[in-house]
Amino acid sequence: MNSKTNFIWNNRGGNLTSTVANYFEPATVEHIQAIVKRAYQEHKKVRVVGDSHSWSPLCVTNDYLINTSKHFNKILKVTQNPDRIVLEPGATVADTLKAYRKHGVVLPMNVDVPPITIGGAI
Repeated sequence: MNSKTNFIWNNRGGNLTSTVANYFEPATVEHIQAIVKRAYQEHKKVRVVGDSHSWSPLCVTNDYLINTSKHFNKILKVTQNPDRIVLEPGATVADTLKAYRKHGVVLPMNVDVPPITIGGAI
């Protein structure tokens, strides 16, 4: 699993920035587990971002940053009775709304910016 070292991360608004020791775009759950294990061994903090729309300083770190929007972006399951959607954190609001319409599911959502990832919205 590759990482970018001394990666400069900025949010979309440009009000948050940090130089990240290691930036990851993991492709599997096993990759995430390995990143967390390595961070623990090196006494590093791990932060997670999606499409970087957040205005929250929670994403700012000098340690490890994981981006879930590249590979963890799937709608996994949509059910009715009860209406429920299971998705990965990198799934976008746009993809979620399409899945709702396709399956006739209505769930409350007050976020209407299509590229925002669900993981970042909550």
